[in-house]
Amino acid sequence: SVVELGAGIGLVAMTLASMGADVVATERKIALPILERNVAENRPFETGSLKILELDWTKETSWRFLPKTEYFVGSDLVFPSNKDAQEGLLQVILGLVNERKISGWISHEPRNDQADYQFWGKLQEHKVAVRKMNSDELPKDF
Repeated sequence: SVVELGAGIGLVAMTLASMGADVVATERKIALPILERNVAENRPFETGSLKILELDWTKETSWRFLPKTEYFVGSDLVFPSNKDAQEGLLQVILGLVNERKISGWISHEPRNDQADYQFWGKLQEHKVAVRKMNSDELPKDF
């Protein structure tokens, strides 16, 4: 089971569900309609499941309402125009890692060295292991 932070249009969540995972895709309220529509129109999965929930990173305890999962994932969560939400994202990840004791993967396209290093550095300051991985290091069945 996995929770996706900032699911966007739902591609990662639908892919994981089609591979058999039970997925909780989260997104901000403003982006939920497109996520819901994409999942409804492109539901290719039969073995896994996909549930959509609103998650506002700026609300301190919002992550506590998420169902318990084994992992979390995220894709393209840190970029200059969402700088105001990054502290909230940090708290969500810290809650999942430190309180729920789950691990996860975040794919990231570097855009702004200062913003990137600041966010990843804050995670490391909180003793969250952050490691850059190349695609050939991912598990073979990933």
